[in-house]
Amino acid sequence: MKEAQFQYKCRMCGEIDNSLCCGEDYAQQRFIEAILTGKSMHNDHSVNMIWTHTCKDGSTGVTDLIGYKLI
Repeated sequence: MKEAQFQYKCRMCGEIDNSLCCGEDYAQQRFIEAILTGKSMHNDHSVNMIWTHTCKDGSTGVTDLIGYKLI
């Protein structure tokens, strides 16, 4: 079974964070819920349209959900 890695791009530094993941079977539903409502909450993990990111230089930026990749 494949894993879906949600991709967040930082507005400050441009880095892509893919630390949030779930099973392939649930990814599209969570992605669409996040688009429509701003957040998809299942169990202890949520997929948000925006989040925060700590940049390598110590700055903090805002990230945007840009999609997910199947790995």
